[in-house]
Amino acid sequence: MLSAQARWCFASPGRTADSDGDNPESGRRSNRASSGDSNSSSPSAIRRSNSIPRLKLVEEDTGPLGVLVLHIHSASNLVAKDRNGLSDPFVVARLGRTKCTSRKCWRTLNPKWDEEHKFPGYLSDLVKHWLDLRVYDFDVFTLNDPIGRVSVSLDDLLRQRNDRRHQATVAQLHFENVPLEGVPHGTISFSVAFKLKFSSGIVPAAPVHASAAQALRRPPPSDANGLERMRDKTLLLLCHWIWMWFAAVWVVALLTSGTWVALVYVAMLMPQLIAWMSGSGHSGTEVHAIGLSDAELHLWANLCIQVITGLFSYVHLVAMPWRLSIAWHLLDRRSSAPGRDFYGRRTEAIWFHIPTRPRVMIISLLWASTVMHFATQACRFVWYSYELSNTLPGTVPTNATFGLAIVFGCWAGIKQGQEEKKLRKQTPARYPPDIQSHVLGMLKRKELSILQLLTCQLKAVLESHAESHDAWFEKVQRQKLPPELRSQPDLLRDAST
Repeated sequence: MLSAQARWCFASPGRTADSDGDNPESGRRSNRASSGDSNSSSPSAIRRSNSIPRLKLVEEDTGPLGVLVLHIHSASNLVAKDRNGLSDPFVVARLGRTKCTSRKCWRTLNPKWDEEHKFPGYLSDLVKHWLDLRVYDFDVFTLNDPIGRVSVSLDDLLRQRNDRRHQATVAQLHFENVPLEGVPHGTISFSVAFKLKFSSGIVPAAPVHASAAQALRRPPPSDANGLERMRDKTLLLLCHWIWMWFAAVWVVALLTSGTWVALVYVAMLMPQLIAWMSGSGHSGTEVHAIGLSDAELHLWANLCIQVITGLFSYVHLVAMPWRLSIAWHLLDRRSSAPGRDFYGRRTEAIWFHIPTRPRVMIISLLWASTVMHFATQACRFVWYSYELSNTLPGTVPTNATFGLAIVFGCWAGIKQGQEEKKLRKQTPARYPPDIQSHVLGMLKRKELSILQLLTCQLKAVLESHAESHDAWFEKVQRQKLPPELRSQPDLLRDAST
């Protein structure tokens, strides 16, 4: 293999391509990243001067949200900086304002780090910066001595993602034996991969769609009016992470109220069922097993039902700006074709890629659910007591509108989930995977246990979504070995067996 050879590949078997070229400015062989197409090639990936042209990002390109994973493999033939003819090398990696440091390898000129460092963000933002790696010799009492550096362009990651012929979820750039600058000799090997971040899917009580922030991250165009700018600010406010905490509190409150309602109804019906089965004819409803009379049980049942109705009112109210915006988008003068945001610009947000007809259906069902719910709320104000809402004429409109609101809302959620699943299946490289479906799949394949899910180990498991099942299993087995044995593949293979 030629020195300083760079290649990129998708995380699927058999999809690799290699190419190399010479850099006349440095006299060394420089790295190139190519898509594997013989008719196209990209500029040098290794920076030798500031005059190398960068990839001009399209203004409309938002890029997917994910994490850039830097895997520092090893270095070889480094410059000796200590008196013993060796060095204590470590790497400082910087991408934009984010910096990370590797561990130190003691007394060696051929260190092997085998470490991963992560840079979260949007791909189009990450590739605007050079990935800068600097190797230092660690000194205790003096300043660390530099023993080489290299700067890498990540433009090929974006080019790779924009190539619609490739439909994988992970893009990678491999840099092997890259010559270090500023020193007589020494090379470093590393790889860079961009992995899509999980989307939250359909979250109960979430005010906006999970992909809304991606479409709203760009500033509005110059011809945007005041109402459109106010809409963007409102939706961005609703994209804040604190609303997810409100959604969690909402779920807990709903489960608590629903459980209490069920207990109250069981307490009311159980004595009558026992009396009917015994044939005594005595209902025994004066005081029930939980120590409450009929009037008190009716009061608690009505109170809990009113609380549940209010909780659903919260859901419809906080989602009102988003539902108004997506309905307005279909009727606006700007383009609402699939793949276009509120201003008619291209976007990678998955909601805007749902075909027009299913989108109209989803929006109509959401608004039907909203109308039916507030009709239920009005009925609860008119027939406010338990007796009025459970006898004619109040029981029919109260329960009918409540049931229709639930049916329309669930129908819209199922339809939206089906359309997003189709898009993820057709083009997995463009749209982030769904947390809910991925977790359910791992539970079915027994890669994740309920105990792990309940003990908050989900984050570590989800990070392996882009790896194959065998690689993920090897990673888990490696973590079980002592630290000094994790780098030995033979012991790892024996432990796995």
